[in-house]
Amino acid sequence: MAVYVVGEPGPTTPISDNSIVKISWVTYAPFEVIDGVPVSAEADGRYRVFAPVRELAASGHDVEVIQFAPENSAAGMLALIAGEVVVLGKLVPRNQQVFDERAAAALDLVRRLQARGVKVIADINDNHFENPARADYFRALANAVDAIVASTPQMAQVVRRYSAKPVTLARDPYEGERGEPAFAPSRPRWWQKIIAGPVDGARLKLLWFGYPANLDTLALLMEQLLPLAQHQPMSIHVVSRQGSVGEELCREMQAASGARIRWTFAAWSPAEMRKAFADTDLVVLPSKPADARKAVKSPNRLVNALWAGRLVIAHPLPAYQEFAEFASIVDDMAAGVRWALDHPDEVTARIRRGQAYIDSNYSARAAAREWEHAITTVCSV
Repeated sequence: MAVYVVGEPGPTTPISDNSIVKISWVTYAPFEVIDGVPVSAEADGRYRVFAPVRELAASGHDVEVIQFAPENSAAGMLALIAGEVVVLGKLVPRNQQVFDERAAAALDLVRRLQARGVKVIADINDNHFENPARADYFRALANAVDAIVASTPQMAQVVRRYSAKPVTLARDPYEGERGEPAFAPSRPRWWQKIIAGPVDGARLKLLWFGYPANLDTLALLMEQLLPLAQHQPMSIHVVSRQGSVGEELCREMQAASGARIRWTFAAWSPAEMRKAFADTDLVVLPSKPADARKAVKSPNRLVNALWAGRLVIAHPLPAYQEFAEFASIVDDMAAGVRWALDHPDEVTARIRRGQAYIDSNYSARAAAREWEHAITTVCSV
């Protein structure tokens, strides 16, 4: 278990005129504090906890982050929590028995906190309300807490179907450094097009990255790109969690693609993502918009890729439509790639406009402002 108290409260750069609040953020995401800085490999920990927490603390709020570790009981957590409002993060164990045990502990913690007079906000950013293995917990949680924060408007709509509690929005902020917009792919010369096999230096470099649950979209990506790859050889670099099926899947894709698409895999890390963005021509994010679980997803991968300076070609998830002017949102991934190859100047112009939009709307400070609204509102009720 880890506990992180976010330094001495400000105020240094106030977000608003709201009164200062003591906040306890309870997360299931493992993290460690290195040289005073919390580090988590979990996206939930980075986007939904530490990014807004740092800004809230800088604005004057008194914030602590506590990991709800497997060995902790509700009673044990109650002894650690000092906040007048608690934000409860996402419960994600894949093992059903572990999930059920921790779900019961989470609901017990909510009841104990409320009996103590503490307001509880649930951060719900995945749609498990129709998932038979998870639905009971999420429906009970949504009706037990005092308020709910969702990561997208679509997720908020789902929550409202199952709970009458107040639901507000707090978006996932970008992470990483702002990259220079670039698109200058190598193009095969005439003689490279007629030799027996593709030349590596002429391959268009594509990047896919994401949580292992999204690896199921790679087959659709291959299906849509393979006809184009007969004329435009390409490589697809896949970055996902170490120990996932990603590496094996890339070998299977390689066997099915032949020489025209080269598939490679790397384990996710901040350093690997910086290298992957720098080395790629385009980022590809296939998805399944008709899938209810994917339809509520945050645009954080698209946001991060644009912020890193690379054009994104993506299937039309609802949350991606907001970025249609800055990316290539298409039903056919090959059509998006062809458009980019035919309009290189417009590619970099789109990226630049997208970065300006992201800077205004998807910073950690913007996310903290949304969280502050939810927190101060529930405290005033």
